[in-house]
Amino acid sequence: MKIISYNIYCGGGSRISGINQFIYSHAPEIVVLLELCEWTSQLLIQHALVWNHEHTTLLETNTRFKIGITSKFPLGNIQKYTDRFHHGLLHVHIPSLDIHLMATHLNPFSVEDRRKEVEEIQFIISPLLAENKNIILAGDLNTLAESDRQKHIDSDILSNLKQNDKLSKKFLTNDRSAIDYSVFSSLTSVPSLIGNVPILRDLATDLTPSVPTLLRDDPMHAFPLRLDYFV
Repeated sequence: MKIISYNIYCGGGSRISGINQFIYSHAPEIVVLLELCEWTSQLLIQHALVWNHEHTTLLETNTRFKIGITSKFPLGNIQKYTDRFHHGLLHVHIPSLDIHLMATHLNPFSVEDRRKEVEEIQFIISPLLAENKNIILAGDLNTLAESDRQKHIDSDILSNLKQNDKLSKKFLTNDRSAIDYSVFSSLTSVPSLIGNVPILRDLATDLTPSVPTLLRDDPMHAFPLRLDYFV
């Protein structure tokens, strides 16, 4: 099974044809799309047909950055969450694969706020974990993984982050003494109804940074970092 998670940045704009071709060329079974600004459900359907996906759902988030899922397989039990999320969480069950897919775009500004969002995700998935359901969480998690710690040390990211107030709030502990890995650690060792066990795991093995991209120079993406994951 192949899944693509793609933050297309502000709706894609003039790049949409290339985005469609990229997804089509990789022939995924499932696609998670982030930052679907100005998209409608009908527009998502139209684009999904380009890469041969007939099943779609769109989340109208708390912001203009909508979240979408497309699939070759029928989607069941679609649930949409915006309360207690900066953007939102989109949950679908794919019966033919027996997978529960969660797509989200966590808070881009604050570790503390992301921690609260993860607590909400843990609450939502607890009943599924208790039944040993298969769960995938995908999207822009805006957080740093402890599995990348050595890479962060080698590149001295901590010193660079300390110099920027916004980046410090986004990635560091309150006293700015260390990178805060608590958000990702919470996702990879989920307190569930069956105890504190490592149910979810980081599926990514490639440490290639996901930001910054060639598209733009975002001050919040000032250094090469991996912020996007499947867990």
